[in-house]
Amino acid sequence: MSKLQDLFNRFCESSSIHGINYWHTTLWTFVTLLGIGSAAFMIRNNFISWESNPIIVSVWQVPIEQSPFPGITICPLDDTR
Repeated sequence: MSKLQDLFNRFCESSSIHGINYWHTTLWTFVTLLGIGSAAFMIRNNFISWESNPIIVSVWQVPIEQSPFPGITICPLDDTR
């Protein structure tokens, strides 16, 4: 890949075609703008999805007598294998 890239760079530097040496900058500008546009599109879609599906949180109190006691397991501390 490096030989091909080196050949392309030498071609761009020595070419008489107007603006060919600016392709590298143009390509990276296009890639950067494409990435920013894609990120903005995904952020917009996620925001619309978040806005259309609200999260409903409800809180209620349960007396301690009505809540079940959690199961407890006591593990031995010996290294038995």
